[in-house]
Amino acid sequence: MGQPVDSAEYPLASDKVMVFKTDLLERITCVNHYLVEVSGYDQSELVGTGHRLLHHPDLPRGVLRDIESTQQAGLAWTGLLKCRRKDGRYFFVRATAEPLMEGDQLAGYLWLCSKPLPLPMAYPAAMSQRKYPLYLAA
Repeated sequence: MGQPVDSAEYPLASDKVMVFKTDLLERITCVNHYLVEVSGYDQSELVGTGHRLLHHPDLPRGVLRDIESTQQAGLAWTGLLKCRRKDGRYFFVRATAEPLMEGDQLAGYLWLCSKPLPLPMAYPAAMSQRKYPLYLAA
């Protein structure tokens, strides 16, 4: 995608949550202020764009396939994701995507992303080398 990648981690607040909604085509439909702050994008740059804009290139394709298959089944997904800010710095989140229903029809997903519990120092390095999966069983 030609976006910058930086080896510096962006620090997350432990008492704040990033929230956004996506439609069935994975396009972001609304965001909260903390996601705008952390991502470095303006709200107008995020809304209408696929949420993959925030995914770091180190994120294994298997994680994306797992998210897609879980969502296609209409289920919630929870896991650890490595994300990329607009300036290229990265941050890790514990993400949960909950189905949004309109009546009995799936309408999209509500994403809640927060600072994960501290990881062993070797784990982020191993993930960036794609030696371990980046998602956790829910």
